[in-house]
Amino acid sequence: MNILGPFTLEVKALHASGMTYQQMERKSKRVRSCVWFNDVANDHFVRPPLEHELGRFAELFGTSSHQVGLMVAEQWLGITYRTVSPVVRELEPILIALDGEDRQRIRDLAERLAQKSPSGKLPK
Repeated sequence: MNILGPFTLEVKALHASGMTYQQMERKSKRVRSCVWFNDVANDHFVRPPLEHELGRFAELFGTSSHQVGLMVAEQWLGITYRTVSPVVRELEPILIALDGEDRQRIRDLAERLAQKSPSGKLPK
């Protein structure tokens, strides 16, 4: 199984939720072309985002520039700042294929089940 990088996963999640690559190009204020977004989603080699572009990707992904920088570091430079469990990696492709509404249902269910776990707490 090919493990996709976190940046690619974000692009695929947006696309799975119904956003086109053209819409990604526009929403990111044309930081990259729709062809570039398509190439990222299809795991083709592309030039990584530059530091001054991170803010526009952050707006698109609904996160911080810092978080986008971590995604870029992991995907293009192989520098990982977090550990991803085998369970998460196994569920990744399934979750990506879901639309936003179904992903929220899975999140709600997982949070409810986690609260019933022996620890009764979700990790921060």
